Amino acid sequence: MVTKAKAAPKGKPAGKAPTHPTPTKTKAPLPDAMIADALNKSFGNVAHAARSLGMTRTGLSDRIAATPELKQITHDARQSIVDAAENALFSCVTSKQPWAVCFALKTLGKDRGYVERQEISGNEGAPLFDPFVQAIAKIYGDSEKRTNKTG
Repeated sequence: MVTKAKAAPKGKPAGKAPTHPTPTKTKAPLPDAMIADALNKSFGNVAHAARSLGMTRTGLSDRIAATPELKQITHDARQSIVDAAENALFSCVTSKQPWAVCFALKTLGKDRGYVERQEISGNEGAPLFDPFVQAIAKIYGDSEKRTNKTG
């Protein structure tokens, strides 16, 4: 005996119901404290916080941009992720994992010469003085002047 699957009622999609509230237009704006709590719980992930509040991501982003306190809370929440990542990197470096040691030296050890590409400059970051190149430029003239001549 073959059975047919039942179709979903008209106007309703088949399958599981969403696990988060559907964004709706609310008449009264949510209090800043409620938004701040959602931002902290989502570690500054605006889309996740918006879903938990029943708002659109764009709506929440606009609200954050208009409210300095919410902007700071979002920034601080994201910084806590960076702090956790730095702690994890430190643990990997101290356990001598080669990838972590290499990454730390390339990013944090630049001032000690641990870079993939050397950038060479003159004193205090000034361009290098090359008398040979300057002498050639004097003999042949400025290449920019030669290429812009018409005629």
